[in-house]
Amino acid sequence: SKLPIRNTKEYNILLANLLQSGKYEKCEEILQNLENSYRDQSKTVPQVNAHIYSIFIGHYHNLSVAKQKRFPLTELDARVQKILTRMNDLNVPYNSVFIATLLKYYRGRKDLKSCFKIINAVFDKGSPVENDGIFKPSLFHRREINEALYHEIWKTYYNYYSNEFRSTSLKTGISLNQKLKNSLLRKQVNGEITMVPNFTLEWLLKNMI
Repeated sequence: SKLPIRNTKEYNILLANLLQSGKYEKCEEILQNLENSYRDQSKTVPQVNAHIYSIFIGHYHNLSVAKQKRFPLTELDARVQKILTRMNDLNVPYNSVFIATLLKYYRGRKDLKSCFKIINAVFDKGSPVENDGIFKPSLFHRREINEALYHEIWKTYYNYYSNEFRSTSLKTGISLNQKLKNSLLRKQVNGEITMVPNFTLEWLLKNMI
């Protein structure tokens, strides 16, 4: 059925309200229409974009951190993956809003492996990045880092290194670099991570401040 709204921003509000109300079938119907419009390059119906998909990811994040779970966490992970698959299949370009929302979800799930796959791709403009279905680095057309993405990147690095600063006693003879190396080594040995940041904390401090 044709949709009466002609403004994409209005769809953002509509979908957010419908998701909050648990009207998932209606949201799916709207999303399919917007995707069909993108696929057909329609001029009469707004086309799906990264902002629309970020509404869904943001909603799933809210559900994942809620005290009363509407869905099992594994189902929420699957729903996020489904959104990514649909977006990639259509080759819808990612933007900073979507990337920030995606990082927020994975960080909330303590999935730093997925976080750093995304962050590494954002920073690495030339080198190919492994694509295992989570995202396509070729879709990072808009690399502008807005405020939300800026904060999410810093929060992810903080989560990655925070255990070291809590567990290591403050000894003047231990340099920051050595602390970070010790932290990385322990996490690798303990099997806590399988993906590490390609860009060091020093690089981040130099380029993100």
